[in-house]
Amino acid sequence: MADPSELNAAAGDIARTAGLEVISRLNDSTGCAKGDIVHFDANGLAVIATASAGNQQAGFAVALEAGTLSTASRFAIGNSYVHVLAGEAIVPFEAIDVDAGAGRAGSHTRPSDSALNLTVANTTNMEADLNTAVDGIRDYFDKIVGRYIGHQTEIVGDPTDAADGDVIIVRLGL
Repeated sequence: MADPSELNAAAGDIARTAGLEVISRLNDSTGCAKGDIVHFDANGLAVIATASAGNQQAGFAVALEAGTLSTASRFAIGNSYVHVLAGEAIVPFEAIDVDAGAGRAGSHTRPSDSALNLTVANTTNMEADLNTAVDGIRDYFDKIVGRYIGHQTEIVGDPTDAADGDVIIVRLGL
């Protein structure tokens, strides 16, 4: 665990030990670095998450140590508070997803109201229109990795916006 009185946290460090949930899983063929956001594939292997690969159903986690092909590594899951690298600007307490840079945190933007509004022009397309709206809502929540809490020294006080490359505290889960 990083010392909160100093700026010495690294991605993958534990930010708070209370309620920490840790599991051990094998890595896929690419492995991962300490601090990478990962998801679990159909075989339960840890895979570095990307903006398009990974979802809540399969589970997100943060690597607490580097892992290589088929080696077991420890991962923080659930309501754990861990340090990760920001991949873009993120506002405090905002939901995060995986940024375009694999394994990094990104700002999870809410879909526009127009994207979720359901207008049924006629009953012929009602089921398709409803399915589209439901899929949009599911896809929004499915990509949430956690919530940005602040920088290492901002556990108490007013957190500031994160920038690309900052080490930030994230609370995993919805």
